[in-house]
Amino acid sequence: MQKVVNILPPPANAAGMDLLIETGRYGLSCLWHSENGLRAEGMLIYYGTGRADDERMAADIRSIFESEPLLNQGYRSVNVFHNFAESLVFPKKYFSPEHADASLSLLFGETEHATRYEREITGTDMICSYRVPEPLDAFFNSYLFNYRPSHPFEGLLRKYNFEGNSIHCSIYPGCFRTVVRKNGLLQLAALYDYSSPEDIAYTLLNICYQHEVKPDDMKLLLDGMIDNRSNLSRELTKYFLHTDFARLAGNISMTKAMSEFPSHYFHHLIELATCAS
Repeated sequence: MQKVVNILPPPANAAGMDLLIETGRYGLSCLWHSENGLRAEGMLIYYGTGRADDERMAADIRSIFESEPLLNQGYRSVNVFHNFAESLVFPKKYFSPEHADASLSLLFGETEHATRYEREITGTDMICSYRVPEPLDAFFNSYLFNYRPSHPFEGLLRKYNFEGNSIHCSIYPGCFRTVVRKNGLLQLAALYDYSSPEDIAYTLLNICYQHEVKPDDMKLLLDGMIDNRSNLSRELTKYFLHTDFARLAGNISMTKAMSEFPSHYFHHLIELATCAS
């Protein structure tokens, strides 16, 4: 994995902050924040190819923790979000652990090398069930005191209260996360792999087709490290007339160094921090 963003808070101030960690096959992101997620204090992002197996991914993340002194001190809180495709959201009234396990196995295959969790999504009638690769789960369980894993959907689905038709799409190296609403109602929350901009466009167009919404009637909201002049941005705007980059709420601030980047680069992590706080 390669370090792509390195904006660290002053070590002397960091102990009074909160730390948000997001993992995935693409790499590791760390956000230092304060004021219940309303102030972004620092960002550290490592990205890889997104194709490492479970053991290699866990070893790479362990190596990052061992090499970054700021990840080895105490904080007011530490929240770990595992951003993996093996996740499903269930209505609470239809949920059972046995059903969740069978559904995950049906969609993603059987495995003996992952830990399954289920979490109630606060303020909703939904439960998120998801798997975490066992080597990664074991590392955090041994490394962090009071480790409690979460999935991004556990936090983000509290925040998506858009009216109308919308796709919120967060872009990572090799994968992207979608939250889809039709007439304001949640239809889909899922992660997909991609190799090219055309893959993402095709998947989003297929989502529109499956949910009987014309692309022209769908608002597409993008965040993650995507440039507005990139091939991906041009590819998506060919099909989605109502495409925009996510903006931070007016009450959220960043350090001067972070503000030099487009805010949508970090929106997906800062938004998650406001949910976790």
